[in-house]
Amino acid sequence: MDTYFGGLVLNQNYQDKLADLSALLEKELVFDKEISFDEAWCEPEEDYCHIYFTEKGTLIFLNLKTADKTYLCDKCDTLSYFIIDTQAPSHFFNYTKAGMLTRSEYVIDGVSPKPTIYQMITPQENIEDISDNFIFNTIKDFIGFDLNEINPQATCYRYQLYKLKKKAWWKFW
Repeated sequence: MDTYFGGLVLNQNYQDKLADLSALLEKELVFDKEISFDEAWCEPEEDYCHIYFTEKGTLIFLNLKTADKTYLCDKCDTLSYFIIDTQAPSHFFNYTKAGMLTRSEYVIDGVSPKPTIYQMITPQENIEDISDNFIFNTIKDFIGFDLNEINPQATCYRYQLYKLKKKAWWKFW
């Protein structure tokens, strides 16, 4: 079975900071309904996201068109990613620390189109770790446990995403 999923994971719980989360996503978040983790795992429609909050972090499932962006945050570390597991597997991630992009990888159909300046591999790592394993390990670090340890009936939240309304420049004075 083909797997498609992507999103953004933060190493802080943003349940009580939805305005900050909205600013990070550059979208207005409008609550739609509660859903199960099993439902949240499926790729949401383009103008929706599914959010799972843990004590330690925030896991946001995004449409693949939205997931391939770099989300910079001074207040937390972020990992935006997608994984497409088909006959020609593809994945992408951008890892940021303290508002700085520190790692990035884009692999399409099993091939990296070009080396990236952000692929920094420490002596303890090898190239296989900078891929799906890196994504899953970072998610575990950020939310506190493996994705497969989450109860399929755990509560998640579905939000509709709207374009942020910007204040007219003359209303700042």
